Amino acid sequence: MHSSPDARNVLDSVRQTLFLLTGLTVPLYAFPVFQVFHKDVDPATVFAGLFVLTSVGALFRRLATPAGILIIAAVVVPLLAAIAPQPPRFSVDQFAISYAHWLLVVLFFFAALALRRDASFTAQLVLWNGLAGFLVAAFALYQVVGIPRRWPGTDTVLFTFQREPLRFMQIAGTGYVRPTSIFLEPAFLGGYLAFVVALLLAYALSRRSTLSFPAAAAGFAAGATILVALLATVSWGAYLDFAAVLVAMLPAIGRRIFRRPRLAVALGAALALAAAAGAFSGPGQAAVRAAEERWRMLRETPVESDRMSVDVQDSSWARARNARHTQDLIRRYPARGLGLGHFEKHAAAGDSYMAVVSTRDPWCGWLAAGAEMGLGGPLVLAGIVVLVIVRFVRNRPSGFAAVAVPALVALAAIQQVHTASYIDLWWWYPLSVAAVLAGPSSGPAPAPREA
Repeated sequence: MHSSPDARNVLDSVRQTLFLLTGLTVPLYAFPVFQVFHKDVDPATVFAGLFVLTSVGALFRRLATPAGILIIAAVVVPLLAAIAPQPPRFSVDQFAISYAHWLLVVLFFFAALALRRDASFTAQLVLWNGLAGFLVAAFALYQVVGIPRRWPGTDTVLFTFQREPLRFMQIAGTGYVRPTSIFLEPAFLGGYLAFVVALLLAYALSRRSTLSFPAAAAGFAAGATILVALLATVSWGAYLDFAAVLVAMLPAIGRRIFRRPRLAVALGAALALAAAAGAFSGPGQAAVRAAEERWRMLRETPVESDRMSVDVQDSSWARARNARHTQDLIRRYPARGLGLGHFEKHAAAGDSYMAVVSTRDPWCGWLAAGAEMGLGGPLVLAGIVVLVIVRFVRNRPSGFAAVAVPALVALAAIQQVHTASYIDLWWWYPLSVAAVLAGPSSGPAPAPREA
């Protein structure tokens, strides 16, 4: 029995709304709404779960396509660690919780492949995520100015139900405190803002019609605020994310910048505003000094030794030690891995606090997926990223999607280099947006008017 066109349209609208709500609530990870089995559940997880539930039929149909192989692999590969004999220190409870979360984010991605994409939905993606990014960035800049002055709302705990305190990080010798906005740490904030920048910049580069002055001014203010906040994080990871977006967009920038003088002026003005904020404002100058100090610390920090020394000043030492530790875990358990959620249980013993901390949590997703799921883990992740690329090449979307998808794919690949976010909607949502935009359009966009 087939559903009526009206019923399908209603379901499509519900799924689009749930997809948008998931993205809008991704920044609220630190503020859970309830607990399940003593584990905090944030709003984005709730909306993602509802999105998957309303997409069950689409997921079953997807099993009959080439993507079905990837779905089965994503379900089966992590389960190998649970087969007896299990790896040392294996916890069924811990594995079950992490595996359930993994299934949620993976199924969310594959359900997004069936979303109906039209001009209206694409515009809403840009508008609502741009607005959310602006508010998040504005609060981050409020922290930059307000923390030294002890303004209201600049403590590490904003609400009593917060998951954990915000991880404000002060750069020694400068007094500068890196903002987190409502994220737990600066790198998470910067990665999220890089995603929003990708959407806004792709939209600006792809438009052929002239916006009204209020709309253009609002877009410029939002973009400039987000860019300044991203730079204020003084996070190498955030800077890498931003660089990945820019490099992926270079062809589009090169094609359009000379054809549209107004766009060139707007982008130049945004960059000039960011430079002026750093050169002439007190908080901006503090951020510049902090970045210079971090660069000095990075250059002077040895990364080849496993032993903590007084020369270690930057996180690059911990990242290098973490990578060596993760590679060792892969060599010890290459076929099935440790089990999802078990990285912490295999932290290396050390003679210092930092020696232990640097191996407690995974910091490189491409490696950590191999440690927790065996060598099949990185292959599943890579296969999912490649699926978006193949979908993009096959459908050849134009306009906004043609500019945004390469940037979002590059962002996803780079983020897994410096974060282990493969069980986190913070990473899966932008990649899912890329998958939606790479798909076929369900209706023609309105004919653009030449500027």
